[in-house]
Amino acid sequence: MRRSVQKTVRLLSALSVCAGALLVSGGCNIIGILGPISRAAHEAGSTTYPAEYDGLTGKTFAVVVQADTVLRMNQPNLVSVLTNAATRTLATNVLHAGYVPGARVLEFQFSTPRWSTWEPLRLADELTVDRLIVIDLVEYRTHEAGNAQIWDGRAVVRVEVYESEYESNEPAFVSEIRVKYPDGTGFSRQEIPGRQVEANLQQRLIDRCCWLMYEHTLPNTQEY
Repeated sequence: MRRSVQKTVRLLSALSVCAGALLVSGGCNIIGILGPISRAAHEAGSTTYPAEYDGLTGKTFAVVVQADTVLRMNQPNLVSVLTNAATRTLATNVLHAGYVPGARVLEFQFSTPRWSTWEPLRLADELTVDRLIVIDLVEYRTHEAGNAQIWDGRAVVRVEVYESEYESNEPAFVSEIRVKYPDGTGFSRQEIPGRQVEANLQQRLIDRCCWLMYEHTLPNTQEY
């Protein structure tokens, strides 16, 4: 669960509207006026969330994405997309000491077929990093089961972070992430292009995984 947050709502315009409404309405019910104003002000604002895991600061890291054989066959580009995008996002937003580019991680995985049987600390040592971030793909789909005509994109991952200096193969941080797209139900291929479903589902997954590790500010109307 996300910890305490700092609300950054701008209320100046809302207070101006409130004052004008009170002058015009005279004896109107103040609560009835403030309710909609408060909701509008909240929707116009944003919220800052702290990192749930802040152990990347000043450390080197690598992102490793793993998926079972069936998922890799059904989504052959997914591991590379997530590896590269998550690495770039963290490299841009975290005050790290260095990182392994996604392309190098993917090359290592391709050239070392049995890497998935290794213990995390061995992987961290091979990649020469202080922090090993493992994104384990549990579920990924774009449409309803048995109905490829109706979009129902869903993804579930387990995010684990291993800290090499403690010489433990137990994760220092664990979180399960679930995302979906579209937000509604019953959308067909004629209504939403498949490329849009893929792009939005993957972006939501990348965002949610990476937001765990750095402070970020989101609009209060954020849907995911």
